Amino acid sequence: MKGSFHKLFSTTSDVGRPPALANEEVELPPGLRQDAMPRHVAVIMDGTGRWARQRGLHGNAGHAAGQRSLTQMVTLCAKWGIKVLSIFGFSLDNWRRSKVDKHPIATASAAPTMGPAVAMEEELPPGLRHEAMPRHVAVIMDGNVRWARQRGLPGGAGHEAGVRSLRRMVELSGKWGVKVLTVFAFSYDNWVRPQVEVDFLMSLFERGIKSELDNFIRQGIRISVIGDTSKLPISLQKLIADAEETTKDFTNFQLIVAVSYSGKYDIIQACKNIAQKVKDGAVEVEEIDEGLIEQELETNCTDYPYPDLLIRTSGELRVSNFLLWQLAYTELFFVRALWPDFGEEEFVEALMSYQQRSRRYGGREVQESSANSR
Repeated sequence: MKGSFHKLFSTTSDVGRPPALANEEVELPPGLRQDAMPRHVAVIMDGTGRWARQRGLHGNAGHAAGQRSLTQMVTLCAKWGIKVLSIFGFSLDNWRRSKVDKHPIATASAAPTMGPAVAMEEELPPGLRHEAMPRHVAVIMDGNVRWARQRGLPGGAGHEAGVRSLRRMVELSGKWGVKVLTVFAFSYDNWVRPQVEVDFLMSLFERGIKSELDNFIRQGIRISVIGDTSKLPISLQKLIADAEETTKDFTNFQLIVAVSYSGKYDIIQACKNIAQKVKDGAVEVEEIDEGLIEQELETNCTDYPYPDLLIRTSGELRVSNFLLWQLAYTELFFVRALWPDFGEEEFVEALMSYQQRSRRYGGREVQESSANSR
């Protein structure tokens, strides 16, 4: 474990951290720097049961071994200057481990497909299976500007190339039976970018809607936009409203575009709405549950609010304030390709990875796999 822990921290690029210990010089493993040590490390301690089964041992033996790993990690964190270690020792969902009933999300994903089948669905690439296809795929489309710079082009050329990649992914998703594609087009945090880039992106959104709306109508694609659209140009707000109204009854495929979106704010506004309902007497405090919160999140625009698969391009390994509530049990796939270079081959790789995973939703036994999630 020590070797893996060391390797993890040797890749960080954060700077400006305080020294590890106030009164003691601690020698770090080669490649680590005290000024770049994370202050807070969080760990999902997974795999103790599998570790035991691989050795023909009882599951409790795995938990005991896991406790030894935790002890060592606490020692290393304290020694190397990490201030806080948070561990996920037992999930609320783990209370179900002795039961055979399925997680509510798993039950929902096993429901029959709503609406007509996608008209343009076609034969899948070798190795992919229709019955194991994720219903909802979310994408953080990262790397447009880097792609342009690598080619000596202005940043706008990268964003335009990114639009072409998005168009292709919408086409492939519809053909292969994905029902919902949610893309992170512009974060609320991106408003701090240079004004010239922001203006270009707003113009690109407008041109994209105008050029693609007729195609969406022909193919029965519903377009939805989530985020704080009040900050968008008035002309873009009107285009969005018209596109959503025109396509609201389409069921073949749904494209959700997150613009000026913040996962944190999504949760905050949901809590505020529920608090107001409690204040007005429309909801009792005891009635507040996951379902009620889900109804107030911006993804209430779809029948499948929880992404099955999240893809992030450009090699970055974080979710960047995107769908924080909705990603609770989402399978994550990170790829080095920059978004304009993300095409059919990369999408197939992501889907293959998804279909090879087991989704347990907190249970001990394999209650559901991607292969039978429908």
